[in-house]
Amino acid sequence: MISQKDGKPIISHLVILVFSALAIRVFSFTHTMMMNLDGPIYIHQARALYYGLWENINNCSGVDWLTLYSILIAAVYPIAGDWMHGAMAVNLIFGTLMIIPLYLFLRRFLDEKTSFLTTFIFVMLPVFVDQSVNVIRDPSSWFFAVLGLYLLVYDDERDTPFFLILSSLSFIMATATRIENIAFIIGGCIYIFMVFKNRKLKALFLFLSPIILAVSLFIVIQLIRHPGSFYWYRFHEIPLSIINLFDNYRHLEINLTPLVLNPPPGIPIEFMRYSRTLIWFIALGVVLQSAMEAFFYPFFLLLLLGLTGLKNRMRTDRRILSLVIIAAISAVVLYIYCLNIWSMENRRLIMVILPSAVFMGFGVEKLINWLHKKFGLSDSIGVIVLCLLVLILTLPKDLKVREADKLVYKEIGETIARLDGGSGVIEMITLGNALRWNDYYANLHVQGAPCPEKYSGWQDKSIIGSSYDDFIHNMRMRNIRYIVWEEKNWPRKKFAFLQSLRPTDLIKLKEWSHQDTGRIILYEVLYQKKTDTDSHYPLEVE
Repeated sequence: MISQKDGKPIISHLVILVFSALAIRVFSFTHTMMMNLDGPIYIHQARALYYGLWENINNCSGVDWLTLYSILIAAVYPIAGDWMHGAMAVNLIFGTLMIIPLYLFLRRFLDEKTSFLTTFIFVMLPVFVDQSVNVIRDPSSWFFAVLGLYLLVYDDERDTPFFLILSSLSFIMATATRIENIAFIIGGCIYIFMVFKNRKLKALFLFLSPIILAVSLFIVIQLIRHPGSFYWYRFHEIPLSIINLFDNYRHLEINLTPLVLNPPPGIPIEFMRYSRTLIWFIALGVVLQSAMEAFFYPFFLLLLLGLTGLKNRMRTDRRILSLVIIAAISAVVLYIYCLNIWSMENRRLIMVILPSAVFMGFGVEKLINWLHKKFGLSDSIGVIVLCLLVLILTLPKDLKVREADKLVYKEIGETIARLDGGSGVIEMITLGNALRWNDYYANLHVQGAPCPEKYSGWQDKSIIGSSYDDFIHNMRMRNIRYIVWEEKNWPRKKFAFLQSLRPTDLIKLKEWSHQDTGRIILYEVLYQKKTDTDSHYPLEVE
């Protein structure tokens, strides 16, 4: 086990790493022009908390549970004075602070210089920099997950390892933030069973005690709050994902059969036949590609380098095998997720990256040794050279303006708010994918928590109707005042929207365009015949 009696190198390394992480994340913070599309949902919860609207906390979108992230946004808002910047600031803090337990975690396996360089890679890794300023739950879950890993491997060799209680609590917080982090709890049990020799039962009891207590309290609270129907939070998603996996696979295989029998022109029938039988491997390829992108290709090679000789390391250190198992469990969780959803955002791979950081560290160690043997560089000079190389590789991706093109949606929402001029909730609908952004900015002035995706199911017949007249009738029945129409997202099988318009129903107020949606047109819904003096004048097209 690596130990460090003199704390000065550790402190100096942490100061450099934390300030480096803070600097690059602050730059990303100030150059992120628009929050991600999930952001308004978490801010909606935070607004409901802030204004004491408890009944509105779980009534928007599929997020029917209160998240730690939303609580923190509500707490930071009075300081930030802006919902989006407050939400981004929470993640900036967690995305920076996670560097501390990550470095300490690596120090249990690697020397100080290797730990420093490996952690510096994570400081600059684009996926961490990008997501540390997005409005998502992930950065807080990374912090608690890596803190739990550090406390798990922090064995002070006492007869009663109380630090395992703190590790368990950290994993509970990580799981409460993102349910898939339950993989770390399972992995923690395996780690204890494999590593703690004569203290297995005591260690396992200490580790599981907070989990058993938390589950017991959860059950009691749910029985009191929902005596008629037990609320499982998100735990029911775990068995459902596994059960649905086989149904989804079978349905996909059935749907591919007509394509196998009659493949599109230019595609060999053998290709389609193999595609149907190798669905499992296609999902594996999706996960692998996302892993390479999340690790960033040059550093993925370092990971592969670190995996060489891993078998010998596992023979001498059981902790290594346990980390391999934890990473494998996390990968299986993501694989099941991919087979159910058939999409994989790079940020989800971080639950695999964190326990694999040690393996990347082994690759870094070999690279430092190679520089010493090949060029005679000292370890310190080698680390400095490699840090400069890390900067050269990552800065072009880290130092960029993000989501500037999405500002058009902010302008749409603000235009609606300005034209309406009221203080209440503006009833509007977006016939497209940007409804959360448009609605959020249109109702940002409201002292409350209006749901930013009230009409997310706008393509339903009860809303869009089967004809233009049905559509207008449904709009008026819902007292909708403004319509945002997106050209590329209007269903082709429905009526021709632009050709069906009547000036007695809708007034065109303004038009924008975006590469993802094509033309974007804002309309006002008329409820009675208006004259030129009492209706909004159309604005110039920009």
